[in-house]
Amino acid sequence: HNLTAHGSPSHKSAPSHLAHHAMQNPSTHEGFVEMLFNQVAKQPIRAYGSGVLNRLRNDFAQARFNIQFLLAETVVIAALQGVKRPGPGGEAIARKAIERGVNYFDTAPDYSGANSENRLGEAMKGVRDQMFVATKFCRPTGHLGPGHSVEDYMEAVEASLRRLQTDWVDLVHIHSCDSIDRLMDENVHEAFDRLKQAGKVRFLGVSTHTPNLEAVSNHASASDRFDVLMLAYHHGAWPGIGDIIDRAHERDIGVVAMKTLRGAMHQGLMETREDLSLIHI
Repeated sequence: HNLTAHGSPSHKSAPSHLAHHAMQNPSTHEGFVEMLFNQVAKQPIRAYGSGVLNRLRNDFAQARFNIQFLLAETVVIAALQGVKRPGPGGEAIARKAIERGVNYFDTAPDYSGANSENRLGEAMKGVRDQMFVATKFCRPTGHLGPGHSVEDYMEAVEASLRRLQTDWVDLVHIHSCDSIDRLMDENVHEAFDRLKQAGKVRFLGVSTHTPNLEAVSNHASASDRFDVLMLAYHHGAWPGIGDIIDRAHERDIGVVAMKTLRGAMHQGLMETREDLSLIHI
């Protein structure tokens, strides 16, 4: 069971703006990377719920994932998602993250029009066997769902492998899932089974940050099909999030926490908190 934190900074956030500046000024890449890593490393790690932070730290130790991932994820996401133009900047920042001990990367074909996967593929040359790489059943033009064939799903992953310049990915998610029908589409599950048998994927996950997060997550856990849940994690938006995490833990399903840095943007969060002073963004 692995509990990690994966935040997605707003497009208006400082890291994204700084990353954009770095892409336009290649000579500033190294200084930008050092400055941003140093600034992010000073920020406190916030987690909600009894025992969650201790569980997070313990699970990281057990999985031998470097805790620097928690401090550096803003840098990596700004580099790999926040800049929607080709260039060497994202690759340089990802390489710096790898050098500093970050070994868990989450990407997708529709992040920055496939540039995220392309840059990560370049950045992890020579160190792929030291990395844990997650991507999505997706195309650069959008998500896949019911109505797509087994071959469509398989080709989407094959295309990701080509962009990532690797023979396999460790984890593939059903991307931004908002319905049980999409979660349990028999074609995506057959595609995963075939890809796993061929050694091209290891684990199956689902990512969700929609109003249906609780229903999707609970069904995923009960199905015994999923190895990982990637959930929007911020206290107040989904009252049952703690129970979902506990249930996953009981079933030895990994949990990755995302959207931790912009939780208040989710509709309904502010209305669920009477004391707004308790909200940390």
